[in-house]
Formats: sequence, C-alpha cells, structure tokens
Amino acid sequence: MNRVKQLREENNWTQEYLGSLLNVKKAAVSKYETGKAALTDDTICRLVKIFHVSADYLLGISDKRNLLQNSLTEREIALLEYYNALTSKYKDIAIGTLASLTNQQDKALSPKNK
Repeated sequence: MNRVKQLREENNWTQEYLGSLLNVKKAAVSKYETGKAALTDDTICRLVKIFHVSADYLLGISDKRNLLQNSLTEREIALLEYYNALTSKYKDIAIGTLASLTNQQDKALSPKNK
C-alpha cells in the first residue's frame, strides 16, 4: 500500500498536475495510486520531496509523516500542514504575517514598554 493518492488529494492536486511534477503522464500516476505500477526508487525520492514526508510514510510502513513529527507538538504539525497546503504566493504572505506578528510581540514585551 502506498499513500500517493491520499497525499495528492490532501493537496487538491489532479493526477495530471502530480504527473507534471514527476515528469510522467497522468496514467502513470493512476497506476502508482492503484498499485498497478511499482514506485521506482527515483519516484519515491521525488514524492518524498514533493510531499515532505518520509519514504516509510509514503509506502505505508509508518504512520509518522516525517522524522520531525517526533519532536513537534500537534499545533506545530497542524501549522506546517496548513502552510504546505498554500501556494508559493500565499506562503510568502504567511511568512511576512508571522514576521510582523513576531516584531509586534517583541516590541510589546520589550523592557521599554513595561
């Protein structure tokens, strides 16, 4: 069992789009998802990078998406999942917003403001 379809659907991607990321046709993605075609080592490496998960998770060997999952809180994991669901444009906006909030917090907590 592999989790290609689950991860693709979590990202709201079509088979065609994932195929373009992998440089394969939509039919190949369909075969990966149904198990009719085995994932090559190269394809596994690409999928791991695309989805930011461990190979063990991708292949259904482990339920832990990545090694960081052992050290992150549930809130931190949720934050990363939301972030990963964003397009590049909205990721930039999210980072800018977080940086601004951090600066505001630092000013509010500085000794001058106490």
